[in-house]
Amino acid sequence: MKRRIIAVVVMLVLLVCVTLLIEVPSVVKPPKMLTYTSEELGFSIEYPEDWGWEVIEGPLETWVFFRSEDPEEKNMCIAVMVKEDLPKEMDLEEFVETTIKEESQFYHKIKEYPTIINGKDAIVIIHEGSGYIWGAGTEVKWKEKVVHIVDDTTGYKLTCGASPPKIYIKADKKYFDVIAQSFKCLPKLPTSTSTPTPPLSTP
Repeated sequence: MKRRIIAVVVMLVLLVCVTLLIEVPSVVKPPKMLTYTSEELGFSIEYPEDWGWEVIEGPLETWVFFRSEDPEEKNMCIAVMVKEDLPKEMDLEEFVETTIKEESQFYHKIKEYPTIINGKDAIVIIHEGSGYIWGAGTEVKWKEKVVHIVDDTTGYKLTCGASPPKIYIKADKKYFDVIAQSFKCLPKLPTSTSTPTPPLSTP
């Protein structure tokens, strides 16, 4: 039953991203960046000032999605998954292994390497995937950079995706690398006193 719930959640997350991914000829120069801060979830990250964000709470984790209302930038999806209450003995490698085991059926791994982001050990995985958009009658392919970080008993998975895969390199240089490197783990407060920048409203 638990594995079925995980599979459903993964597919829902993929659909949120995939339905936002459309093919465009180029990626525009990124604008100024704002900082999203959540003391409740224990992290901060930068994102383009003309993008909005949305929080989706699932049964097993919380997702924060960042996206633009500009049609020329909807070929990209930035998402931060926060999974709390990990077993105290679970380290970064085990967190990555668990994540891969849950989602390997949806992706093809291309590359994996360790790095350090703002003082925290991280493991980065580059992979490609595809999904069938129900009701659209078409299959969408994408490429993603996924950064895994563990802070105490909280696991973070930062996903930066682009579709089609051929625009990934441009998107990575102009958006994804900057956004990933801006990620910071913060001390969690029992009661959050901060108020993140409100999401953009749709005209």
